[in-house]
Amino acid sequence: MFLRAFFRISIFLLLLEIFLRSGGGIYILHQEFLNQHVSLLGLKKYRIVCVGDSMTAYGENDSYPRQLEGILNGQNLGYHFEVINKGLPAQNSDTIMPHFSSWMDQYKPDMVIMMMGMNDQNLKGDIFDKKAMPLDDLLSRSLVYRLFKKQIETISLRLNKAKAVVHKASTPPEEPKNYDPRVILYFKIAEQLNRHGQYSQAEAILSRLQAVDVEETNKNFIAIELGKSLMAQHKTGALVGPFTQLMRFDPYNALVAEWGKELCGQKGLASSVGDIIETIDTDQRGIPQLDVLLGDCYTTRGDLKKAGLYRRLSRSRGVRQSYPVLYHNYNIYIDKLNARQIKAVIAQYPLKDLNTLKEIFKDRPDYSDLLFVDNGPTFKEAVARSSYEDIFGDKAGGDFGHCTPKGYKLLAGNVAAVIADHLRGALHRY
Repeated sequence: MFLRAFFRISIFLLLLEIFLRSGGGIYILHQEFLNQHVSLLGLKKYRIVCVGDSMTAYGENDSYPRQLEGILNGQNLGYHFEVINKGLPAQNSDTIMPHFSSWMDQYKPDMVIMMMGMNDQNLKGDIFDKKAMPLDDLLSRSLVYRLFKKQIETISLRLNKAKAVVHKASTPPEEPKNYDPRVILYFKIAEQLNRHGQYSQAEAILSRLQAVDVEETNKNFIAIELGKSLMAQHKTGALVGPFTQLMRFDPYNALVAEWGKELCGQKGLASSVGDIIETIDTDQRGIPQLDVLLGDCYTTRGDLKKAGLYRRLSRSRGVRQSYPVLYHNYNIYIDKLNARQIKAVIAQYPLKDLNTLKEIFKDRPDYSDLLFVDNGPTFKEAVARSSYEDIFGDKAGGDFGHCTPKGYKLLAGNVAAVIADHLRGALHRY
């Protein structure tokens, strides 16, 4: 009885894995119908294939490939554009690979847009020795495993939230360590002063709060607000203290990069600030963001040899370490496109840093020929203007997610701008 049940469950999981590996048979057939429908609309003069995961696949007629086609054909660029959507939900750069060459042979595109990597975070191990992959890496490559893991994480998150609500309702509030209501009050006043441009008054309050004995998290909040007021007043020299506090507590914070770049560019500060960064970078066993800042500091100090060393370290510790499979596969994709003389466009995900993605390709001899789409600044502005929910439908990527129709339109517009610039430039060259 037990063996029969085990056998049935195994067969079900195997079939489910096959279905997911195919990208979902029904979904792909439906997508193919949409692609064929497009091809009948007019003469095929410039064909683009969009390759990626669910960020490319989802949206139906509001997906970014569909909207991209409409935008391009409305720009009078001298071509009739046909955009083919080959996004595969729940796939990564490894599982897309077996389809890639056949897509290129089938569609013979003039250009390929690639946006992938969101699902590569689970791919580990030695990419050149997949036979020696440990069990946890094998599981991480299984789409069934990832599907159930995601569902369990979602349920667990909801249960934890429910427990937190019950706990909060049944437990009297505890005062935080070194809690002083006056500190919170003064901090809120300073925060409002910053928002209304009263930076010197905010600075005066926050400088005093720095001397108060509060827990580390609150010290960090105070440092951030103080740093903002100092930056607004161009008081770079006084920024060293808040910068050091923030860097020790949260070295990956975006403000560390912003403030550090400002400090490292000052000749009078580059030496002392560089020493502080170097100590923290060593303690943290190497952080790519801090390596970049050290490169800036040593450039300002005139030590170009050390500057180059730290910039190389930042690259080796960055994307290539975090996503070795993506690094390996992306370069294979580019080689395949070059062999077919197809133009490559690499798009970064919304809200993500494009420079991080570019590091994958920096050492390629054809780097200057690649086209990149930056979806960071425009999406940040859009979220700030409206709301996260207006642009994204979920948080599938952690700090970003699948887009709403409005979000996909923004993404399509960013891609279209890069393509239009490229084609206009090519026209002028000839």
